[in-house]
Amino acid sequence: MLERAARRVRDHARADRSRRDGAPRHPFFLLDMHAPGVDVRPLKQMTGDEEFCEVFLDDVPMPTDAMLGPEYGGWLVAMQVLQDERGSSGTAGLISLERRLAHLASLKGDDRVLGDELVRLLVRGHALKTMLMRSGGGPALSSAAKLMRTELEFDAEILENKLRDANGLLLDERTERFLYAPGMKIAGGSSEIQRNIIAERILGLPR
Repeated sequence: MLERAARRVRDHARADRSRRDGAPRHPFFLLDMHAPGVDVRPLKQMTGDEEFCEVFLDDVPMPTDAMLGPEYGGWLVAMQVLQDERGSSGTAGLISLERRLAHLASLKGDDRVLGDELVRLLVRGHALKTMLMRSGGGPALSSAAKLMRTELEFDAEILENKLRDANGLLLDERTERFLYAPGMKIAGGSSEIQRNIIAERILGLPR
């Protein structure tokens, strides 16, 4: 039974509530969003979309067959799900990155300072592409790939809006991408979380 638990989620819900021997042990459940006691409250974004929501659980019955993975292995399951979401290292991720870099390379402007920013973005993008290709699509560098990609996309949207000058104030498809950009640094784990993971799990730095 799940009660009084609130989670901010995107398109799906993850719930955990269990303890054994005084230490937290989290099962991973697949929650029926239409089950009695599930209250879904959409969160409106700057774009006007409602891709995120808050989920409140009030005495929600949870059958045992709704558990995914070992009874006390939910944290590992959650980390594997997030690794896949963060990776962007598969074929689709590489193709979308190449298209993004081609679009950036096509941008033009008379401002030399913005031109320098554009060159630096392209260098970062090709460095990310090389890293993804050398990693072979594996999850080991998922946090690094996620951090580099979302920071690149955020900075690219800022730069593209600058290049549009006063037209950047007009409402169109490009404006929606600009308003959506900050959310990319949060989805799948914020940039701050990714930096912690890289420091502790890849570089072996102390907590």
